[in-house]
Amino acid sequence: MLTPVDIETVDFKKVALGYSQDEVDEFLDKVIVEFEVLYKENVKLNDKVGVLEDALSYYKDMEETLKNSIVMAE
Repeated sequence: MLTPVDIETVDFKKVALGYSQDEVDEFLDKVIVEFEVLYKENVKLNDKVGVLEDALSYYKDMEETLKNSIVMAE
């Protein structure tokens, strides 16, 4: 996965009739800031998904236990 550091450290070849290096650097700075925000949000959301999956598994186990208890009580 591409990281903000990957974007920050990319190095482009310089050519005579290429793009303005200052404009490219300025744009990359903006991309880095936005990407870092999204990257951190993605990490948080993945962590939250893990917690919720664990909770769901716990409640599914509890549901199975309750079903078995009801069957045994009948």
